[in-house]
Amino acid sequence: MTQTATSTGGQLVLVGAQNGVALIPSSTPLTRLNYFDGKFLRAEDLTTEQNYLRSLVRYSNQAGGAGIVHGFTATLSSGNNLDLTAGLAIDPAGRVLFLPHAAAVSIPELIEKSKAITASTNGNGTGTVGESIFAPCETVAVEPPSVTTTFPTDLYLIALVHAEALCGEEDVYGKLCEDACVTSTDRPYRTEGIVIRALPLTLCPPTCDADWLTATHRRSRVASAYFATERAQNGKNISGTRLMLDLWCKGAEAAGGSVVPVAIVSMNGDTVDFLDAWIARRERIEAPPRRYWAWQMMMRPWNVYLAQILHFQCHLHQALSGSDDGPGGTDPCAPQTDALRQAIALAEELENFAATAVEAGIENDIFRPEFLTRIGSLKSDWSGALAAADAPTDTRILITEGIIELPPAGYLPVVPGSLDVNTQVRRLLGEGVDLRFCSVRPDYVAHALEEVQHMDRICLLRGLENAANAEEVDILVPDGVLTDASAQQGMYFETSFGLFAPRIERDTGDVGFEPVPGSPSNGFEPAPGVGGSQPTPGFTNRPASGVTNQPAFTINQPADTVAGPQFRGAGRGERLATGGGALHFAGLLTQNTDRVIRDLRAEYETVERPVSDVATGEPASAAFGIRSLDLRSMFARAADRFATTSARAGRDAAVGATSNRMATPAAASSNRLTAASSSAPALWLTMRCEKDPLSLAVGESSELRLEAALGAAYQRYVLGARLMLQGDFYCDQKDSSTTARRVRGRAWGWVWINARIEVGGQVQTQQVEPRFIPVSAEIELIPTVGGKGSLIITVETDQGIEFSITTEWDGSPILAGLSLTIDFIDTLRAIYERNLDDYTPEEQQQIEDFLANLEEQNPGLRAVEVGRARLRENPEVEDEAHAHHATSIRALRTIESALDEDGFRASAELLLFPPAPPSTDPTRILPTRDWVLFHRRRSNTCDCCQPEPSVVAPPRRFQFYEITAPDDASVDEIREFFERGEESVEEFSEIVGVVQFDGGTAQLSSGTDFDAIRTAWRLANPESAIIYGGLTSEGAAVDDPATLGEQRVARVADIVRSDTPVLTQAAFDVLPFVPNGLSAAGVDGVVFLVTIPEQVATQCHIVLSFRDQGTMTFALERIGRGELGAVINEAFALGEVEFETGSNTVLESTLDSVASAWAERWPEHNVARAVVILPATNPIPADLAQSQAQVVTGRLNGQVTEDTVTSAEDVFGNCQSILLLEPTQAVG
Repeated sequence: MTQTATSTGGQLVLVGAQNGVALIPSSTPLTRLNYFDGKFLRAEDLTTEQNYLRSLVRYSNQAGGAGIVHGFTATLSSGNNLDLTAGLAIDPAGRVLFLPHAAAVSIPELIEKSKAITASTNGNGTGTVGESIFAPCETVAVEPPSVTTTFPTDLYLIALVHAEALCGEEDVYGKLCEDACVTSTDRPYRTEGIVIRALPLTLCPPTCDADWLTATHRRSRVASAYFATERAQNGKNISGTRLMLDLWCKGAEAAGGSVVPVAIVSMNGDTVDFLDAWIARRERIEAPPRRYWAWQMMMRPWNVYLAQILHFQCHLHQALSGSDDGPGGTDPCAPQTDALRQAIALAEELENFAATAVEAGIENDIFRPEFLTRIGSLKSDWSGALAAADAPTDTRILITEGIIELPPAGYLPVVPGSLDVNTQVRRLLGEGVDLRFCSVRPDYVAHALEEVQHMDRICLLRGLENAANAEEVDILVPDGVLTDASAQQGMYFETSFGLFAPRIERDTGDVGFEPVPGSPSNGFEPAPGVGGSQPTPGFTNRPASGVTNQPAFTINQPADTVAGPQFRGAGRGERLATGGGALHFAGLLTQNTDRVIRDLRAEYETVERPVSDVATGEPASAAFGIRSLDLRSMFARAADRFATTSARAGRDAAVGATSNRMATPAAASSNRLTAASSSAPALWLTMRCEKDPLSLAVGESSELRLEAALGAAYQRYVLGARLMLQGDFYCDQKDSSTTARRVRGRAWGWVWINARIEVGGQVQTQQVEPRFIPVSAEIELIPTVGGKGSLIITVETDQGIEFSITTEWDGSPILAGLSLTIDFIDTLRAIYERNLDDYTPEEQQQIEDFLANLEEQNPGLRAVEVGRARLRENPEVEDEAHAHHATSIRALRTIESALDEDGFRASAELLLFPPAPPSTDPTRILPTRDWVLFHRRRSNTCDCCQPEPSVVAPPRRFQFYEITAPDDASVDEIREFFERGEESVEEFSEIVGVVQFDGGTAQLSSGTDFDAIRTAWRLANPESAIIYGGLTSEGAAVDDPATLGEQRVARVADIVRSDTPVLTQAAFDVLPFVPNGLSAAGVDGVVFLVTIPEQVATQCHIVLSFRDQGTMTFALERIGRGELGAVINEAFALGEVEFETGSNTVLESTLDSVASAWAERWPEHNVARAVVILPATNPIPADLAQSQAQVVTGRLNGQVTEDTVTSAEDVFGNCQSILLLEPTQAVG
């Protein structure tokens, strides 16, 4: 055979006869000694033999691959130390890394010593490696890592490399060619171990990231970046170009590397931020060729896949259990565990007590009061623990705890019981992923985990800002039980809400706040915290008992305040599909109405003191003697300016009957409030922000909407009022840090206020002109671990009014507290300056002095807490039997009746307690085990077993029209007109544009140009208010539900609501056909809004004049005898003057007509005397009638001189008052 290799010692001689071509290198590590008798052996020969055996082992180990075999678990201990357990590993060169004992090293010291490779020796040639359990050894230098790195970051890879040391000492006798008596020493042993290094890391950017993430998410971001870097360095994408390379014709290349990673450490200065083992740790599982070809073919080696799964499971364990080696968190099972411990302790105590009683022969009274009390408390704790188990606390638990990316598959803990897996997992993973739930056999799960080994990792963030980017994930529930239970809509809260007024010193001594009594008499007693813990400021920290109809928790009264109205009911929060959120609340007053009024009146009652005293230099304390006169004057004038109902309700006179022209009889129904009925005042609040303001880009905006409604029956009155605000928030600036996210911007919008008062069967309505309100706002979110956090909203108006709303939340279930703080001084000043024209110069100076003294003596009024709310999560509030649910329903009924608005309750109830929507999950699954598997969804278009794709309804486009109706048209008349469909509306209509909705929803899509629609609406010159709206569909759109059509009309009205308000009595209908004169060509239908001039409710005065001077006295005597009719017949009729209801705003045309009649009959004459006469039943307020009459007499150069007179005679007609005037001299 051919011989092809030679050596310096001569030609190679093959051992044994073999066919073929022999390839034996002349120099190879696999060279060993050939022993024969008479062979002279030296140390060099034995070393050659030893190296052969070691090389043989290394090459064998390389064939099996590098990695950790067992042990080498890296953990973080106190003092920034790295604890490393005993272990065995194989490095990339095939060398054995073995550590028989655990070791600990200081991480800062390790980093410092890893900056250079040095041999540490002392004077006698010995060195120290590791801990004292190792013998003194001389370190043998090891080669540096094959990859050169720098120190650009504070991330370090903790890695192991092979190390050898020469140990011991032994005499050397008779070296070759030396004198036999010459001796020396040498080291007889080589000991093998490891070197620990901290190598700085440079990583690719994370594949899952967001600019609002905090330090809590750093560990997960590093994992994402490391796995991405590992794939970028090793993995190859399949491409046409690569398929044409010759690598597919070659064998696997040798694996590289020189170290065995065991952990990654993140440093924050000299402090360890976190230590994670499984990000970098790879165990010895697969041979190198398998890993090589896996990377070449876009596959993931098993040891990499396993490391990613175990990294997640470890991070999850540390996040949820709050272990010392993790970032901390909230154990979801802690309430149940604590309750069980208490139950066991109580049971043992009862057993011991019973046994002792039997032995001592005493009565076995286990029903003693102390035991009953503890049993009741334990029952409450059990109920609360079960409620906590049934209602996980957060909707993004993993993200909140710092986990933002998942492996392709992994396991999640769940709580078996009545709460479905769908809800539990959605709250763990958040709404940024598209979940599908499947019930499977337990033995199916393992193979499902294996199937997705090579799929991409799962990012929890991509679907948060855009649902279209949500990752598709399947949840496999072992032995899950299918159920039809519907998903809970948002989060339900037991809610208490209270308002407070600042307490102001009323004495003439030291000026300041009075101490708050220890037991206020307002019905809201302060309650202590639980277990000595510090309660959330302003709120009593009582744990939820879980009882369905448990008593509501208490709101503590802020110091230096007077309790105002306190409401209690149900609340619901929801996250909108657009990224924003909404909050709804309905509740009833918890106190006695008379008590609330009495407490506030006692604090702010008018003190009989001359106002002029303030300006005379008296001490500052004396100025407080008139404080309530100034406050009442300022608030009353501001309220009168805005024509609010509360201004009139505070007067001493009773509310009277309105004119027959505007008055309407109250509807007689058993469901309606009447003036004779009594009902606790009710409050309705709904707030909505379409987008998450903290996620807005600079320059982006989000729509805002707020509605508040009040209803009450008190004494003789039924009052209903509503406030609506609609506008936009614009982001001007945003920033974020490791501790907070902040956005600053502008908000502006329009406010509408309307009210309704019913007295004695007569109704008076008012609607304030819409007001434009610009403000600046700052929103700051401060998240913390464990589901805690706070949100601070600070608002400042152009008038200088500043207030802040602080919300804090914590606990399981969620317990949230809200606080409203205002600058009371600036608020008073803004009210005063807004109505500056209402004051004389003297009054202006008096109020300036008052405000200056108020601020000087009471600096605390610069930040007064005037509102508090407390919300405690409880899913049972959704149940109709729950006390808070029932309270809210009663509140909505009260408001609907007070507003006399049919349908109010139904629409508000849909917001507060919405029915379950069509489930996005085919089924809901109850867990029978305490775990589930998640994995990235495997799907393809040719899979025969793939479920039918969901049918997405196409978008709908509607032609939008504005239609003008006659001034006196009512809703019923307009509805009847369109139902007939006989007459054309073409000449009364204007085309506004095309609006587009997402298929199957009332959500306006991006195909709608909002700015263009609003501009076209203004150009259509609509009347001042929207009274009716309609929609009709054609083609496929006719199958859309009618309720959806009504919602679409309302959404279109919302677009133009800022320009044209919607009347409270407005109605929206779906019509069966397109109205005559409108066209739906090229679109799916027509939507239109009908506008009318807004009617203004008025009150009128009949104005009469006597013939001669001196007649007034005699006429008053006759009126007192019941002869008012005769007096009227003998007087001149000048006409009727009309005022806007409840105000001094006169309709100038009516006043001009009366003034002209006066001047025509008696030119050059003024009014000498005047008297106002009111009907004896249902009069308007006397001071209001006098004030309105003064406007008339003032125009005629006179004034009202007589006290108001009442008469029972039926002579008033359609007016509410008669004004009799006497001229200055006799006229013929």
